[in-house]
Amino acid sequence: MSALLPQFRFSNLQKRRAGNTHGFSLIELLAVIAVIGILAAILIPVSQSVRRSGDLVKCSNNLRAISGALMMHVSEHGGQFPYPATPGGYVRWTRDPDMQVYLPLERRGPNMSNWENRIYVSPVTVGPLGHSGPDYLRVTYAASAAMFGPDSSGELGMNRQAKRYLNTIVSPPTTPLVYTGKITTAGNNTNYSHFWREVSDDIGKDANSTVKLDFPHDGKINVLMADGSIKTMTPDEFADQVDEMRFRGLE
Repeated sequence: MSALLPQFRFSNLQKRRAGNTHGFSLIELLAVIAVIGILAAILIPVSQSVRRSGDLVKCSNNLRAISGALMMHVSEHGGQFPYPATPGGYVRWTRDPDMQVYLPLERRGPNMSNWENRIYVSPVTVGPLGHSGPDYLRVTYAASAAMFGPDSSGELGMNRQAKRYLNTIVSPPTTPLVYTGKITTAGNNTNYSHFWREVSDDIGKDANSTVKLDFPHDGKINVLMADGSIKTMTPDEFADQVDEMRFRGLE
């Protein structure tokens, strides 16, 4: 009898424990799923918004670094910007040897030739092939005609193969200098710089229809002004604040 007692007690203990076991009912499970769904609906948009804000800040910081390099060039080269494109058109301002002192070229991957510094790549610009980021895109910013020198008649902002003096820009705070540009069909860079006649075709278009200007920040464009400030504009704001004279740095 005594030999059976421990086994009997253990058996009763197992039964009591089994009787006290409580799983989730269907209603409780559905309630948990509903709560998870509500939290996801709240947190996912917040996370996306934080990421977009971070991308805008990073793009703005890129433009500030570009501004610093341009101003150093101006300071050390007699008040002049680099050539938008050297005579012959083969070396753009982003690859100018004098600009490389401040923003050196980079070999971004083992199979890549030296590309421009990754500072020249906005984190949100997407190329026509669906690529984004410095592993795929060479340059995503473009210079305005405010960096262009004079043509044969002496008109400023008309010759991308002539240098421009900073002090010839009439109103630096209202003059766009560098901005996010559309990637060409070649797939890895912008046109580096634009004449007003090219950009003017984008005026009045919505953010998804432009050809030269890019509005990748939730339908807004990031613009470095000639005084070093950064402006973020919608297509309508860009159209209101930028005309030919300002784009060429003449007003």
